[in-house]
Amino acid sequence: MKTAAVSFESNAAGPFRSLCATMVDSMRGLGYWRAAEKDEKNGFPFTAALEWQEAAECFGWISLVSNRCWEEWERIMHLPRQLSTPIGESEVVLQLAVAALDAGAMANAAESLVPFAAAA
Repeated sequence: MKTAAVSFESNAAGPFRSLCATMVDSMRGLGYWRAAEKDEKNGFPFTAALEWQEAAECFGWISLVSNRCWEEWERIMHLPRQLSTPIGESEVVLQLAVAALDAGAMANAAESLVPFAAAA
């Protein structure tokens, strides 16, 4: 029973930290929301779209609010939200780049090991 009490005490700060982080993200998202509305009102639609995207990412844990932010982003940009990431950051491109780097590193490592194998 004593070990359970110790493990409970060591994990007690975890939910509190995640609650604080969630509150901070919510406040940050609310700030982006207000800035997006203000920028759109002042005639800066692309800046507003960027801020709607940031707000959606901050509110990611509240799906209804995040969805609303993404809908505003889609309305301004006239694009689906799947195209919200930069082209160079798509997962397929990153996987191909990592595979190419790994293949090059393997070839260079093999070439550097061959002289040592011949000398032995």
